[in-house]
Amino acid sequence: MLTVLLLALASATSAACSTAAKHQSTRRPYLDIALAHRLPRLLATMIASPWWLAGLVFDLGAIGFQVFALRYGDLSVVQPVLTVSLLISLVLSHLLERTRIRKTEVAYGLLLIAGLVVFLASSGSLGPRGEESIGAKVPGIILSALAGTAVLICLGYARRVDGRRRARALAVVTAIMYVAMAGLIKSSTRIADLRGWESLLTSWQLWGVVGCALGAMLAQQVAYGAAPLAQSLPVVASLDPLFAVTLGVVVYGESLRHGPLDLSLEFVGLAALLVGVLGISRLSAAQDGATAARPHDIAARPRHD
Repeated sequence: MLTVLLLALASATSAACSTAAKHQSTRRPYLDIALAHRLPRLLATMIASPWWLAGLVFDLGAIGFQVFALRYGDLSVVQPVLTVSLLISLVLSHLLERTRIRKTEVAYGLLLIAGLVVFLASSGSLGPRGEESIGAKVPGIILSALAGTAVLICLGYARRVDGRRRARALAVVTAIMYVAMAGLIKSSTRIADLRGWESLLTSWQLWGVVGCALGAMLAQQVAYGAAPLAQSLPVVASLDPLFAVTLGVVVYGESLRHGPLDLSLEFVGLAALLVGVLGISRLSAAQDGATAARPHDIAARPRHD
């Protein structure tokens, strides 16, 4: 359990460092590389900004730690712990910008941590370790059908609306894709451990991870373009742990304590966690919006070629 928590915290810390580094890439001077001006904006930013490249390295670290955390631990433990990245990234942002942490941020941060501790302590998640840990087929098919239907409904709704409603609909799609990716990562690690790497490379779960990752990235970027970050980030951040716990229990056989007191504490802990996540994500999104409002387009920088 301790190993899983440390790996999940390492993943959350890496993700937070990635966020902070990418924020700094919009504020710091770019390297004067003539080739960068002839490339698309994203590639130009990656080449000309060491901070952006550092963010990508931290992204890889976050994914790597998450893979190992899900290999040894349960979805209903790992995914809620990953919400701590919101708090860490907010603290890092204040440190790098040399600004003071507000009382509201402290309150939401303490609420997030308290809720997480109460939920983990009361739930006592315990998952199977044999072939069952790959995932139950029938519940998986049913839940996949429900999730697929929800994705199609949200995508159809997003096509008919715009602005904040479109961003929120796509944020739901993003959350579903991210949790599905986490579940398939867990399945992939179990297949590799139980059946070998050859079975993993020929399994649909591994390629499902790639598909879900690409789908989540696309939906997230379109959501960010449809409305300010404050409209989509809270939706993704709050739905992720909820969907993860549901997926872990229904498909992966993760057993949570179900006594009256345990259920009450689990509900209170999860509710406190979600309130903290919503509060911090809104504050972070507002801070991101203020940063994005400042000019940082590489194309606007003077050329020296």
